Amino acid sequence: MKTLILSTILISLIISCNKTEQTLIGEYESETIKFHELPLFYLSGFKGYTKGAKLLLQADSSFEYTTCANVFNGSWSEFNDSLFLSVTENRYRIDSLNVVGLEGRFATIPSKAITFKIEENLLISTAVNPKGNKFMSKLRKSKR
Repeated sequence: MKTLILSTILISLIISCNKTEQTLIGEYESETIKFHELPLFYLSGFKGYTKGAKLLLQADSSFEYTTCANVFNGSWSEFNDSLFLSVTENRYRIDSLNVVGLEGRFATIPSKAITFKIEENLLISTAVNPKGNKFMSKLRKSKR
């Protein structure tokens, strides 16, 4: 009887751990900041937000994150209410920039994982770009 109870608890834990990851799998697209959110957005020190970004989370824990300038590839993981993108490849979307660079800089692999806060079907990330400007990315899960 004790073995049956322990087995049931273990199976329940495994299923509940995989359940969240399964719901994250899919494609996400950037969501524009709404007009009524703009005052608080700028008062919070943000200088911009990502437009046209896409994130594809695969079942094998790989991802492709495409922004206006870069394409990132690597593996993803989840812990509590956060999604972590561990980048193994970063390239510019414009092929010639991968050869000559952009303003003397080449695409580099970030030293830390790109982190998103998970809020239902929305992923939110804040970061500082190389020029020191704070920006936000809001990605909503596609219904496709």
